[in-house]
This record gives sequence, C-alpha cells and structure tokens, in this order.
Amino acid sequence: MDRLAPETLRNLIVEFVTREWSDTEFSLETKIAQLLKQIGTGQAKIVFDMGAKTCNIVPSKQMPYGKMHFPEF
Repeated sequence: MDRLAPETLRNLIVEFVTREWSDTEFSLETKIAQLLKQIGTGQAKIVFDMGAKTCNIVPSKQMPYGKMHFPEF
C-alpha cells in the first residue's frame, strides 16, 4: 500500500467499490474509508494477476496463492 501513489490507490479502490459493492446503505466515501482500513490492517490485500494484467482487492484469508502472483504494494 505504501508503494502506490495515494491517487492510484484511491482510483483502484473507487473502481473496486463501484464494481463490487452494490449496496446503497453506505456512501462512496464511507466504503472507500472502510476498504482503506481493511487494507491498512491486513484484512484485505491488493493483488495483481500477471496473466490477466489486472489488479483486485481480496480478503487476506481467501487469497489463492497457487494461482496468482502477489507483489507487496
């Protein structure tokens, strides 16, 4: 997380939240703050799929280590 520019991190989180988190109970800013906290505490990880050249955010306990490359961001 520390190696990503703050704007890049925010853009990645916004893209993820708008794609994956459809509930309307929380504002976009609240969702971003919750996800930033989860990434900061290690509950969620930013992963990069080398084959597909895509980033995603996944719960730390559900990371499929055999399938993807996980550089530390």
